[in-house]
Parts: sequence; C-alpha cells; structure tokens
Amino acid sequence: MAWRIPVEADLAAALSQREIDAFRASPGRSGDGDPVRAILDQAAAEARAACRSNGKVRLAPAANAIPDSLMRAVMAIVAFDILKRLPVPVGEDRRLAKDDALKLLKKVAEGRIVPESDGEETLVGGPAIELAGSSRRRVTDRTVEGL
Repeated sequence: MAWRIPVEADLAAALSQREIDAFRASPGRSGDGDPVRAILDQAAAEARAACRSNGKVRLAPAANAIPDSLMRAVMAIVAFDILKRLPVPVGEDRRLAKDDALKLLKKVAEGRIVPESDGEETLVGGPAIELAGSSRRRVTDRTVEGL
C-alpha cells in the first residue's frame, strides 16, 4: 500500500466522465483553476487531517497525498460534493456512501482504525505477535491444563 495524490482517474471510479465534465461546464462556479482538482484537494486534506489526528500514522510529505486504503472513501465524498452542485437529485445511495466515508474518517481520527503509514509496505499485526509471545505452554507431559 502506498500514499498518493488523488487524481481524476480515481474519481472516474465513482462518477462517470460525463458527470465530471458536466460539473466542469456548470455555470455559477467561482474561482480560477480546475474545480475538480479543487474538490479532490479539499477531500484529500480532510483525510490527511484524520490521519494526523490519529497519531499513529506517518504522513507522506507530498501535500494532499493520502493512503490507498482511504482512496475509496475520499472518492465517495468527492462524488457527493460534485453531484450536489449539479441540477440533478443526488441519490440516497450516494448520500449513504458519503456518510459512511465520513464515519470512516472519524474512526481514523479517533485511532479506532489505523491506515498504513507512508512508506509502509505491509501491515504487521502487533496483537497476534504479542499473543504468541506471551502465551505459556498449557499442555506438557506432566499436566493437561485447559483440556
């Protein structure tokens, strides 16, 4: 797993290219630059803030880079943010996906879920190693404790 900056191709997994293009062309946008990039950056910053609050996650130095394991949640937030700005009703499934994504980020911030740190290739389970190391032999040739 790696950390990377979300790109439009990531968003295309959550929205159709037609929806992305419709948002770009929609009237009433304020500000310069690509509005899709701006929303991607805002959602990535929110995910990074959750990781920073966690205290157990080493952040990538690149601004707006997020863990791969949070990419889907961030794209659910971005998809909802884009769709709510278009003149079409946003489906309940999109609303629920966004709510679930925000709940996930809250769990990350609270430390109940710990995504991979930057540069971490594989996750090593601390509790399983600890359990094996602290286990004592209950069955020996002299005792049959626990059976």
